[in-house]
Amino acid sequence: MFEKHKQAKTDKLISMLNIQAISLKKKFDSINDWIELHIDSDPNLSEMITCICNYGELVAAYNHVYKKYNTYPIVERASDQLLNYEKVGYNSNIGLNIFKATHYAIPYINNTIKETTCSLKRMMELREDHELFRDEAVNMFLDPIYSSALCAEFAIENEKGSELRTKVLAKCGGIYNYIHQEKRNNKNFLYDNEVEFNQLKKDFQNYISVSKKQQFVSDIDNMIDKIDKNYLYSENEPKKIVYHAKKTFR
Repeated sequence: MFEKHKQAKTDKLISMLNIQAISLKKKFDSINDWIELHIDSDPNLSEMITCICNYGELVAAYNHVYKKYNTYPIVERASDQLLNYEKVGYNSNIGLNIFKATHYAIPYINNTIKETTCSLKRMMELREDHELFRDEAVNMFLDPIYSSALCAEFAIENEKGSELRTKVLAKCGGIYNYIHQEKRNNKNFLYDNEVEFNQLKKDFQNYISVSKKQQFVSDIDNMIDKIDKNYLYSENEPKKIVYHAKKTFR
């Protein structure tokens, strides 16, 4: 009876998350349609990062439900290995191995979230050949965010922490994207939006103070340093932002 209750609770929560996944897929598809019509345009890195964060938080919520109620899907296969699943037993009556999903399987756990995952991947594929993604700083910043989203490793945050994490990550990407664009025509270009940069650093400090997990703090700190190196009002020896991380995931 208790197991049935857990499964019923899981099914109800997953159904609610599926509704969010459908909405997110529509958002991604709309962006992808625009990109395909303007394939020679520059990427909007701020928008892309926001999409990745939205997706990462949703997939993490799926994983949280399965983990909380210990109801990760079980499958039986003849093979000894199954990608993104762990072997937990063997059914001798029918000669099949028993596998249990891990968090790596969450993006593909049902057709609804799988379709949303495919739409996000399509967004990345449409832009992967753009010269922006040959910039080492962009790849170093984007890779841990994107891989954490696809692996359902986004940390569950309080509402304010989640909001600030997305805001700061997206703004970092947006500012650096702008600097990159300007430097194509003027290698000596220096970013000079003092109000915007100061607000970014303020939001970063706020994120550190309210976040329980402080995920991507080192990545943000490194990108702010990259921006500062291209900042008109930078000091000769810019001071690193000081923080005391409770737990750093990357």
